[in-house]
Amino acid sequence: MKKQKKTFLALLGATTLLWSGSTGITSAEIEGYVAKSNNTLYYYSVDDLVRSGTDYIIDPKSTGSKLWQHFISGQAVALYDSKRGYVDYKDVLSAYSSSRNLKEYTENNALLYSALPETIKTATLSSNGQIIEVDRQTGSTWNITITNVTVLNETTVQVDLSDVLSSVPDAARFSVKVDGSLTTISKVTQVGSDKKKYNLTISSLAGKEGSLSVNSRAASIPGSDFGYDFKGPSVISAVGIDQKRMLVTFSEKVTKASAETKTNYELSKADGSPLSGATSVTPVSAILQPDGKTVILTTAGIMTNKSNDSKVTVLASGSSTTAIQDVLGNRMPTTETRTFTGAGLDTDTTTGDSIVYTP
Repeated sequence: MKKQKKTFLALLGATTLLWSGSTGITSAEIEGYVAKSNNTLYYYSVDDLVRSGTDYIIDPKSTGSKLWQHFISGQAVALYDSKRGYVDYKDVLSAYSSSRNLKEYTENNALLYSALPETIKTATLSSNGQIIEVDRQTGSTWNITITNVTVLNETTVQVDLSDVLSSVPDAARFSVKVDGSLTTISKVTQVGSDKKKYNLTISSLAGKEGSLSVNSRAASIPGSDFGYDFKGPSVISAVGIDQKRMLVTFSEKVTKASAETKTNYELSKADGSPLSGATSVTPVSAILQPDGKTVILTTAGIMTNKSNDSKVTVLASGSSTTAIQDVLGNRMPTTETRTFTGAGLDTDTTTGDSIVYTP
């Protein structure tokens, strides 16, 4: 009994210290405790524990003491802090015993408790002294504050956390969305000795590009519109600006070096010969526009209209370093054709002027 009372007093003392000096919405406040009993985790609010613990000290046989007895029958494993979520109980209690600044320690340095299942049961006491257990949804992001998400390869996503965890977190603690849809996490691995960095193994992203987020934190690629990219660019459209210039639009941002390599393109008549007035099928210039996706090609010749049976072909090819490619080096994979009528406006896919890309 004395040991139980001391435990309660230690907890109450810790709670009081955490509350003291808490001003403003960013201050820490312990709202509850989590104890493990028979492989089940139970959450108890501080207010309920203080009331029941006080009743227990006054009369261990009282109805009001039953919630406290339920609490001490298990093993305290975590505290719920209003600022940081679930923190490791042993770590906080050790800091309390070492006479540290407990409030500052809990707000900034205490280890987070990462061994939570998807649900916790909240334990409360009814008016007639019965323990009521209700599932308390923990949510996949509780305690896990992610500061950065990087897609390392087709099956690995790396996350950086704001806090040190007491152990490798369960996959259930993360919610990975690929293009807005949840995807399965098969494994969580700590990166070396860094307890703030973890690799998540997910279903393959091969041949795809798009958005990816972990616990609502989006991945990003410098210079790209996508969060992950394992797919080469394609031609979205080709529009004639006038008889000498053409605007080619790619599906994503491409590198300046590959987009402005003139030998990646050819402008010709239907028979493959240079346009009227030109001595070569190679454009005189290829200029990537500020959006990183569109290229203006200029010819020395003239793009004639459909009635003259002319054909404009843009042929892009080259080595692995010069071929049309996105900012991650994914090359455009297949030949593509876009057709024109007249000096530009496009649609006929069988006759008229066209754009062709060959990797």
